[in-house]
Amino acid sequence: MGKKDNDDFVTFIKRVAKDVEEKPDHYFKPLFVFISDKMMETFTQEENALMNEIYTAIEQGESAFYKNTQMCLKPFTCDFIDACANGGDTGLLLKHF
Repeated sequence: MGKKDNDDFVTFIKRVAKDVEEKPDHYFKPLFVFISDKMMETFTQEENALMNEIYTAIEQGESAFYKNTQMCLKPFTCDFIDACANGGDTGLLLKHF
């Protein structure tokens, strides 16, 4: 489904939304992924460890700012990189907003 020459953006979006509603099977296909018991166990352990880190940071307050170091610079520089670098200094966070 392409944009017609006489379509403005809103008309095009409405036409696509209507088509998706009328033919969802055309746009969305089921995907089955095998996950072994061991993979699920590993995922659960990693998830529990991460949640424990987050809960600890929340309980300790501003002194334990949780950082997602995998996303500091990609796909773009995080808006809160200065706050992370300064241990979650709320002054920096407030200045950001």
